[in-house]
Amino acid sequence: MTIADRYIEILDLCKSDKYDPFLADMELRCLEKIGILLRYNHNHDPHTGRFTSGNGVDNGGGSGIIKENTFHCYGDYMRETMGSAKENNPEELKEIMDSVKSAGGKFVLLSDSNKMVCNVRKGEPGEILIDENASLAAVKHEYRHFKDDMDNGNPGILYYLSDRDKFFNYEKRGYEEELFYARQYKNIDAEKKILNEIEKRRKEIYE
Repeated sequence: MTIADRYIEILDLCKSDKYDPFLADMELRCLEKIGILLRYNHNHDPHTGRFTSGNGVDNGGGSGIIKENTFHCYGDYMRETMGSAKENNPEELKEIMDSVKSAGGKFVLLSDSNKMVCNVRKGEPGEILIDENASLAAVKHEYRHFKDDMDNGNPGILYYLSDRDKFFNYEKRGYEEELFYARQYKNIDAEKKILNEIEKRRKEIYE
């Protein structure tokens, strides 16, 4: 079920015999939120109201697209330099995993996967799903998203999608964690790639 489907369910409730006057403005608020979702879905044709393909929220990018409640990362540009956090930075990795779990979130190491995502969940701590061979830089990227979402009170994905400046800043702060290590290790190639990804995300969000 997509986020839009959940709002449509609420709209149906507003029209049912279970409708409560307390929800008097709920329908307009739901329609507004659905409009925000459609603005970020390049599969939606505003003239026909139909979806040409796909589902969920899609901001039109490649591996950096957003679907449902997930922020995706493009790549782990510091892995070749730093190796995996699991092997080379086990204490830091454990500290981060313990921090996420103690806050009520989830931290899952995936085998045979290049996935690096932070799922944000409205009203509860998020979850980090990441390749077990990810570098500490990549882990810190997703952990930054987790911490920022916690600091914001776990408002859910619409909190970020409804404000492009807020959304871009959220994404940029994750990349800045990787930039720190690229500069610390003087990896100019990785630094350029990370900066390019920041610019790519900027264009996806604003254009």
